[in-house]
Amino acid sequence: MKKVFLLVMVGLLICVGTAFSQGVPFTGEVNVEDDQKEGGNSHITLTTSTRDGAPAWRIQGRMMPGLEYPYVTLNFEPDDATRERLRSARTIHFKVLGDGNRYRMEYRTEPVRDYAYHAYTFRTTAGQVTQVSIRQAMFIQPAWGASVPLNPRRAIALCIVPDDALRDGTPFDLTVFDLRIE
Repeated sequence: MKKVFLLVMVGLLICVGTAFSQGVPFTGEVNVEDDQKEGGNSHITLTTSTRDGAPAWRIQGRMMPGLEYPYVTLNFEPDDATRERLRSARTIHFKVLGDGNRYRMEYRTEPVRDYAYHAYTFRTTAGQVTQVSIRQAMFIQPAWGASVPLNPRRAIALCIVPDDALRDGTPFDLTVFDLRIE
């Protein structure tokens, strides 16, 4: 009987540990932006729902040629609780239902002012759910910007941006869900 109890307790601890090892859900504001206020023709729509019991955000649209740097963005703006978690975060986890295109998560922080945000690029598989886990050290700043160390204490937002290759008007359709901070 003691062995059975011990096995049940060990199994319970493993399950609880696994549940918490993927971090705490993101809380804050979620919104989208496109280049139309600068005279561009890009567009993005946001649909919210739940998927596997977690909040889900579906973005669809196109980045259209016209401006020198057309853009669309899905913004996750942390509330105070999430901003506090980002200060000591090791990893950011989320799942995507992809369309086969590449995207990047940008870790937007102050004092970056030239859009050279630290970022991590990931590829999706059309029609399949993919788990994305990004350790803090995997966020790299592009070489063209002023070099600024990543400072999670100065977090503004986590953003999902379609890859630059989609600036030709190729449609995109991505669902992001279960965003967690570990």
